[in-house]
Amino acid sequence: MNIKELEPIGFCKGVKNAIEIVSSLSKEKVFLVSSIVHNKKVNLDLLKNNNVEFLKDDTVFGPSSHNTLVYSAHTGIEKKLNHNIYNSFNHVFTTCNIIKKNYKTALDASKDGKVIFVGKKNHPESEYFKTINNLYLITNCDDLNKLEFDKNDKIYIISQTTYNTELYEKIKNKAAQLYPFLINLGGTCNEFVKRLRSISVLDDCEVLLVIGDTTSSNSIELLEKGKNNKTIKESILIENADDIIKNLKLMKRYQNIAYTSATSASYSDVSEIIDYLKKCLNAI
Repeated sequence: MNIKELEPIGFCKGVKNAIEIVSSLSKEKVFLVSSIVHNKKVNLDLLKNNNVEFLKDDTVFGPSSHNTLVYSAHTGIEKKLNHNIYNSFNHVFTTCNIIKKNYKTALDASKDGKVIFVGKKNHPESEYFKTINNLYLITNCDDLNKLEFDKNDKIYIISQTTYNTELYEKIKNKAAQLYPFLINLGGTCNEFVKRLRSISVLDDCEVLLVIGDTTSSNSIELLEKGKNNKTIKESILIENADDIIKNLKLMKRYQNIAYTSATSASYSDVSEIIDYLKKCLNAI
């Protein structure tokens, strides 16, 4: 059995930064407004610190000057909270630098024309960008038909950082047919694109393991990329060791396995899962 690592794996810079920010606040009472990143294990690890917990309706607060609200790496907007006590809290954002840059780019463009944001409904990044005036969220090609733009309008298009790159190209190309002066702003995370490309060129493995959380957008997109590669017979999302057990018999049918990870999966967790896989294979 051959097991191949597809580089890069492990956390991206944005995830590392978010975790470091929360960890640096250990002397304060920290309330997470939502999951910091789309990885349940990472969030649980943060909660092991006695000063960190999720914000709930029945949360009991200490002196407000020592309370901090921390926001997800996918957003840059404060949560609307009813209680006046929140006004005196410290508000800390862990927003990914690429999302920050894309947001500023889209904001500047919105002052000059109309912006099409291609992303997933209800994703925190999409919700963040929807705060921009003259920005329109679309999720597929059909949504373009709902836009009532003049073909001579100045129109920009930008992508969610972890949106399906092939679908974005299709949407962008259709938009360019409708609007001749369309300006592409890009937006996709380069770290994410590298992982997609490593799967696209894979031609010597029958099984692809995507190690990541089921709530992660890029986990799902990496998995779909594997399913679209004709060389790969089985694409499997692995969240933990239990998923190795569940899929072990299936993997044993083949000789060559490749693995990659979502950008919110740590290198150590990936290594631990792969080591466990190797032990299981040797035991059969």
